[in-house]
Amino acid sequence: MLISMTGDASMYMLPHTAVTYEKAFYRGVEQMWEGSYTGKDVNIIIEKTGADDERKHIKVIFDRVKNADSFSCASKAENTIWIYSGDGRSVFSIFYDYQWFVYTSGHEMGHQLGLADAYSDKNELVRTSLKTPMNYISTPHAQEVDYYIMLKHRTWENDYVYNYSDDMEGISKYLSD
Repeated sequence: MLISMTGDASMYMLPHTAVTYEKAFYRGVEQMWEGSYTGKDVNIIIEKTGADDERKHIKVIFDRVKNADSFSCASKAENTIWIYSGDGRSVFSIFYDYQWFVYTSGHEMGHQLGLADAYSDKNELVRTSLKTPMNYISTPHAQEVDYYIMLKHRTWENDYVYNYSDDMEGISKYLSD
């Protein structure tokens, strides 16, 4: 997977660490998306590239902002992740600390791999019980259900994200009542 990063991610350290935002981003992707599925290793291999590289790659735009909330979002169709590290995060009333930033980086990469947010899925059971990093910060690593959806539906090949509930029959064993 080719990734280019623009902005000031390599110049600033996450608060109370000696880790740059850039290194934390790559760690988040690696930690969340390296695992196994049906006994086989699944790994994301990252190659850093320049923003002007003509090959298809994911663009990560990172900037620090003052007097504003931190936020992140991803567009699969545009192959872009935007991460803005501000003075807090309004929904959670916290700063992007190391754990939150690593999790958020991996979560946004999940969108680039073709997975939708499970917390906003149209199916209530998916929203409330599916244990996946696309749903809960307490799930910092990809789960079997994530690999199942990605590999069965080849989500990385499409320009859109795949909703977990679009395959309720396949994911039913991963849902808790």
